[in-house]
Amino acid sequence: MDELRHQAYLNLIQSLLNCPNGEENQILQANSELVDAGLVKVMLERANDLRKEQNLDDANFLMTLAGNLLGSYSNTVVEKLSPATYVKFLTEVLQVTADSNGDRKVIYDMLRDNINLVNDNLAVVLRNWARETLPNLDSQRRISLTTLIGNFCNAIREFPLGSRASNLEIAIAGDEIALTVFTRQEYAKDWAMTQSNVGNDYGGRIRGEKAENLELAIDAFVASLEIYTHEAFPQDWAGTQNNLGIAYGDRIRGEKAENLELAIAAYLASLEIYTREAFPQYWAMTQNNLGIAYRNRIKGETDENLELAIAAYLASLEIYTREAFPQDWAGTQNNLGNAYSDRIKGETDQNLELAIAAYLASLKIYTREAFPKYWADTQNNLGNAYRNRTRGKKAENLELAIAAFLASLEIRTRAAFPINNVETLYNLGLAYQENSQLPEAYNSFKTAIETVESMRSEIIIGGEADRQKLAEEWDKLYLNMVEVCLEMENKTAALEYIERSKTRNLVELFHNTRSLPKKVEPISFQKIRSLLGEDEAILEWYITFNNFKVFIISHDSTQPDMWQSSDADLEALRELANEYIDDYINQPDNWRNQLETRLEKLAKILHIDKIISHLPKKCQRLILVPFRYLHLLPLHALTSKRLRQNVEETGSLLELFPGGVRYTPSCQLLQLSQRVNPT
Repeated sequence: MDELRHQAYLNLIQSLLNCPNGEENQILQANSELVDAGLVKVMLERANDLRKEQNLDDANFLMTLAGNLLGSYSNTVVEKLSPATYVKFLTEVLQVTADSNGDRKVIYDMLRDNINLVNDNLAVVLRNWARETLPNLDSQRRISLTTLIGNFCNAIREFPLGSRASNLEIAIAGDEIALTVFTRQEYAKDWAMTQSNVGNDYGGRIRGEKAENLELAIDAFVASLEIYTHEAFPQDWAGTQNNLGIAYGDRIRGEKAENLELAIAAYLASLEIYTREAFPQYWAMTQNNLGIAYRNRIKGETDENLELAIAAYLASLEIYTREAFPQDWAGTQNNLGNAYSDRIKGETDQNLELAIAAYLASLKIYTREAFPKYWADTQNNLGNAYRNRTRGKKAENLELAIAAFLASLEIRTRAAFPINNVETLYNLGLAYQENSQLPEAYNSFKTAIETVESMRSEIIIGGEADRQKLAEEWDKLYLNMVEVCLEMENKTAALEYIERSKTRNLVELFHNTRSLPKKVEPISFQKIRSLLGEDEAILEWYITFNNFKVFIISHDSTQPDMWQSSDADLEALRELANEYIDDYINQPDNWRNQLETRLEKLAKILHIDKIISHLPKKCQRLILVPFRYLHLLPLHALTSKRLRQNVEETGSLLELFPGGVRYTPSCQLLQLSQRVNPT
């Protein structure tokens, strides 16, 4: 290895050792040219030196980081290692497992000393080795070896170092091997135990598609319960019911409401055995899980579900005390804070004070040093509680909220936790907006939008469905950004962000079907204006939280003109649209009879006369860009008035604009269609 590069590796490693907790990913990104297989190798060498110096904390930190990087660079690192090397290590670690009778400390010491071999390739070798070895053994030796493999996998499942993703792949390989030997017919209890392990491993799996992993976990738990019955194995049955509840609570496929009902049913079943008297710790754990399910519950009355959640958390805290179970106590305090923040019953100001007290209690254990991820999550929750707080001075509460969100972002970085990063940036933007710090709000929303769009472009496995889900989830981010832009009197930026929020799926499909460049660049106001002829104008609607807006753009506009409705106009528009669509689907005769009356009413609600009065006199052609349900309404048929050649004319938009009325879902699609077909 080049000496200069070796020294660069060492310098980077020292920076990682010295940096504040949570900033490792940022440092690695800033030095991406050094992040390769060579860095992993030097990390492991340095970790070994630190262990000899008795600096175990830094040594373990480097080995964990190296293990995580192996997930990305394993192909480069391990190509120098033959399968025989893995087989030799595997037989040695199994021998150590047998000699130590499964002693975790002894097994972990060996894994730590050979961390470069603890990767996905070890899972492949384990499968192949077992497939070749087990058939050649007699029944007793086959059972013994399978049990030994299971003990090793039980240890590696909880191994705190290396890549968590790889550790679980090795454990899953062990599960698969066990199921080939421990059949339901001959070894029912061992089969059920293995199925339970399969459920836990797939439930926490990092590799593969999350939705599919959870389905495999649920199937395994359900299978396990065929043997682990309430009567025959009550404790195992209760534990599996609790784990099944967790999987249903996390489930992606199916109806969310139904999945949560299944989760609640599983937790309640578990509590039939996990009583406070017989299994106090497991009872507290299940009560906490039950509280999470009740807080997220969709069916039933929301206020009652939240009361059930609070009751479950408070029950859990009877056992999960700070002294006996500090980490569990902190987690439940955070959950209790979430429930109090959402609570409907009682006084809002008192509930928020209880929430803040719970979050602050949680942070006594969830410190940045000991639990950086949980600390950041709780800081984010605390920030929301301060932002919504009604007691005290609003400005002071907003400052506390901003401080909490900024603290959370020290850990919730785009590189490490992109979705959490967006969530906290959005919350921070709201706090800045409410505190009249508009430039800061703009920058927070801007960064969040960039992260969302970056995540969206990286979604591959889930495809268009996941892209659409992400777009719908963060539509509120664009809505707030538009509001901030308008508060800053920047209508041009507002329009550009409206365009960025609309029809991205259609734009990408347009690119794909016509073999255009994959990267979709946002359209600027100048490009929008250039789409128009001298006698054309665009009317683009946008519906926000409280009103709707119309952006008016002509060929000569230096910036968009904008008209804004009242709150009452928006409510009237929603009501009319619902009636129109309902009749169109369910009562077509009534829809026809009411059409003329409703179009007259719609013209008044939309204030179409005022909007048309903003257009240049030379405008002969209109391009309408509706929003949401406005796409379903015949806007071209609305009646309006227009002064032409000093004569006021009345008619539909089609009649008032002889050059015609066109529709487009967005200006960006208009640009693309003109590029493909200029005529």
